[in-house]
Amino acid sequence: MKETLGCRWLVRAAGGGPGPFALPGSRPQRAPDRPVQVTHLRIELTPDLDAGTIDAATTLTVRAHGAPREGMTLDAVELDVREVRAGDGEGTALAFTNDGARLRVTFATPLAPGAEATFTVRYGARPRRGLYFVRPDAHYPDKPRQLWSQCQDEDARHWFPCPDSPNHRCTTEMVCTVPAGHFCLSNGELVERRPGPRAGTEIFHWKQQMPHPPYLVTVVVGDFDEHHEDWEGVRLDYYYPKGRAEEARRTFENTPKILAFFSEYTGVKYPYSKYAQVIVADFIFGGMENTSATTLSDRTLHDTKAHVDFDSDGLVAHEAAHQWFGDLVTCRSWSHAWLNEGFATYFDALFHEHHRGRDELAFYMDEMAEEYFEEVRGSYRRPIVCETYLEPIELFDRHLYQKGGLVLHMLRETLGDDAFRAALKHYLERNRAGNVETVDLARAIEDTTGRNLDGFFDQWVRRGGHPELEVSYAWSAEGKDAALTVKQTQEVTPEQPVFQLTLPLRFVLPGGATVQEKVEVTQAQHVFHFTLSAEPLDVVVDAGNVLLKRLVVEKASAMHRHTLATAPEAIARAMAARALGRKHEPGVVAALGRALVEDAFWGVQAAAARSLGVLREAEARDVLLGALEKVTHAKARRAVVEALGNYRRDEAAGAALLRVAEKGDVSWFVEYEALRALGRGRYEGAFEKLVALKDRPSWGDWLQKGALDGLAALRDERGIEPALQDAQYGRPKWARPVAVRAAGKLADGKRGVAEEVAELLDDADLPVRIAAVDALEDIGHEVAVARLEAYVERELDGRGRRGAREALRGLRSGAARDGKMGALREQVERVQEEARELRDRLAALEKRLERGR
Repeated sequence: MKETLGCRWLVRAAGGGPGPFALPGSRPQRAPDRPVQVTHLRIELTPDLDAGTIDAATTLTVRAHGAPREGMTLDAVELDVREVRAGDGEGTALAFTNDGARLRVTFATPLAPGAEATFTVRYGARPRRGLYFVRPDAHYPDKPRQLWSQCQDEDARHWFPCPDSPNHRCTTEMVCTVPAGHFCLSNGELVERRPGPRAGTEIFHWKQQMPHPPYLVTVVVGDFDEHHEDWEGVRLDYYYPKGRAEEARRTFENTPKILAFFSEYTGVKYPYSKYAQVIVADFIFGGMENTSATTLSDRTLHDTKAHVDFDSDGLVAHEAAHQWFGDLVTCRSWSHAWLNEGFATYFDALFHEHHRGRDELAFYMDEMAEEYFEEVRGSYRRPIVCETYLEPIELFDRHLYQKGGLVLHMLRETLGDDAFRAALKHYLERNRAGNVETVDLARAIEDTTGRNLDGFFDQWVRRGGHPELEVSYAWSAEGKDAALTVKQTQEVTPEQPVFQLTLPLRFVLPGGATVQEKVEVTQAQHVFHFTLSAEPLDVVVDAGNVLLKRLVVEKASAMHRHTLATAPEAIARAMAARALGRKHEPGVVAALGRALVEDAFWGVQAAAARSLGVLREAEARDVLLGALEKVTHAKARRAVVEALGNYRRDEAAGAALLRVAEKGDVSWFVEYEALRALGRGRYEGAFEKLVALKDRPSWGDWLQKGALDGLAALRDERGIEPALQDAQYGRPKWARPVAVRAAGKLADGKRGVAEEVAELLDDADLPVRIAAVDALEDIGHEVAVARLEAYVERELDGRGRRGAREALRGLRSGAARDGKMGALREQVERVQEEARELRDRLAALEKRLERGR
């Protein structure tokens, strides 16, 4: 499952500060028992696409374990079970009880250990989870009529009875009757397509031969255009909205390359006979890796202008990687779901490296780290493997995805490429069509490399957190001694001891020679000494930025400038650019300016631009203005525009941003950033301009989102009305959550706004409901508490419930009570503004003093 699609659009905004991960009521949860194993599931499904109901029969073949079993209990939520019969539905009626959550079936005679039985459950349902009906309405008349499933984590139980846990695997069949003119996609191979029992209907019969968990069962019904191709004997199927073939081509074009790369990298060929991808409307995630048949959000379809600096490769690669990690080999319990999601996230990054190069990988991983750090700062810190939670969906966060991928990156560095790949091949082959825990990965590594990495997994997976490092450098000419002091500054507790780290170093000597060293960091503070032939021009710490850490390196600006100008690794140059953003010293602006227009890699240009924005000096502003015409890479130019937004009320910066916003750019995202920066910079007339520019059409409503973000940053109460208007059902749907959050940021304890936003807690669209939770926490009015308490009880999606519980925790803590958070934010901003002005004045005085000398 992939949430990320350009941005993490269904993840709550980070809260007001870190707190515990486990919410009240959380309990340890582990894989359930399996006294009776389902070996085969056959679902016969007849949906009513207009009414949103299903008529169904599920036939289960089961086998007893351990002892004679009189019956079995199945997960079955809100299923109207009419009867249960032995065999394929024509046999003896079986006794059953149904409490609305569990279905208990009693066998005709006790089932002996190892013996099998078959029975059929007939039922109807109006599913509220697991199975979703999409239909046009008066507000969105162009919506397609579709049906699609989304069962992860434990939502299969809402539309067919099953043991709904990842440690239960079985083969499956889907026999679905649909209106003529509609297509049905499911797992495995299409074994039959025939006319239905009633005029105007058609039956699709799919069969999945390799056992898989119930959460990976899929059904999609709709009217699609389609394209098919062959890759090494595997049928590749693409289904997409009518008339959008060109956008679909852009989305899917690298699928064969992705499958080929993953097959070669793991040494295990793609394991199924077909790989289908279908794009549906209103999908509640970015994508879902159902076995052999991935479902994707229509947000991934994009036009030529978006393709300048956006592609679908990350989403497509993530879901394709799951066919190995998650589908072929599945976590035994959700506590170990990083073995699904962490691997899919890292293999997405590996394809990025394969397709675009090592520098691109380093920046991809750096972005992942920043997303993880944001969650730690704003929400919580937890171990990756975590057994205590309320419901499994809570685990699908940035610790599971991003930190999981970062840990695998460090594991690859620890083992080396060849050993890493050999271990993964052994892991996949040994556990093929089975279930795994973290120990299974550790043992596969030990089997293939002889290395016991239990300590690695204890530190990075079973415990939370990351090291916060401060490194300082000193040179003694007398002894030709380079001294490096390394401090771990994060909180150290018995549960979270100091980290055990290998830290790579590089000394650059006059003439260009380098000395490579590695030091073992095992204490809170070390001083390492190195005898060198001459005073180094530079010392670079973890040049590839592989170690997951927060790092501050205290060294002379000249050394940072040397790194920026000469380091072979683009990520090292970018880290130097970031460090220079804290240095108000002669030569810094010139060095950053050169990197901005001359560095060969866009990520370094972007880092230089952002540091020039942090400096907030007139000279730096002028460099940014000049770079607008010189920097051609869209991602770097976006950073230039973003940096100009730091120059508040600066006439030249504001005029440049307005030109970009009004005249446009080859990139949607540059225009989006210009609109946001207009608000952040509080420029003269910004409110009127943002309102005037807000409703221009754009891919994914990005211009509207940029203008709404700009209005929120402007802190002008007049922005509340347009934000609330854009939040309403019927307005452009991608911008609606942004509008809701904008209203929350501007409301500052206003009861009326809180009440309007609270109405959106009942909105039909989940992203809007989640945004309303965020906004109510921002507003901080006491009315939010009662409305969020009621929302927790009725919300069906676990992400919404989790978000509301976190918001309530913050509201009840008193930090946001009675709208005080808004006032505190304004106070903080005023102090920060004053601090920036004082810093700028100090820097100017220092320059004058330097010139006087």
